[in-house]
Amino acid sequence: AELGESMGVPSAEMSRVLRPGGRVCLTDSDWRTFVVDLPDRALSARIADAVVAFRGDGAATGGRLLNVCRDVGLTDLAHSASTHVWDAWDPDRRPGPPGLFPLRDVFSLLAAAGNIDDAEAERFFDQIEAAARADRLFMSVSMTAVYGRAP
Repeated sequence: AELGESMGVPSAEMSRVLRPGGRVCLTDSDWRTFVVDLPDRALSARIADAVVAFRGDGAATGGRLLNVCRDVGLTDLAHSASTHVWDAWDPDRRPGPPGLFPLRDVFSLLAAAGNIDDAEAERFFDQIEAAARADRLFMSVSMTAVYGRAP
């Protein structure tokens, strides 16, 4: 499969549907950059690894976008990256920090898929909720956007 196809972007199809001079903008996260600051640093690393394992090839999509666009022959490429940071959350009012998935739901899926065990998921929930309540929350992930034109 082409690089783009392995990350869910059918490269040939993307090129086919763009008329000459047509523009495309792609944006995605690179979950390989996911950081969560917990008192248990080993658990933080384990959770980050579990997210990448769960997402599979799609975990790296944001980091691959520029080269996918190069591979399909797009021109006038421009790209930008940004880090999304979550540093506040009220776990009693929302299932996850604003703009992020419901944490308990997703990390329960990680446990069900075998990427973490139930005890790790519970320790994660306990620590992340305690951090949020103590105004000590920090999570981040990088995102990349790429813009280009069909030749």
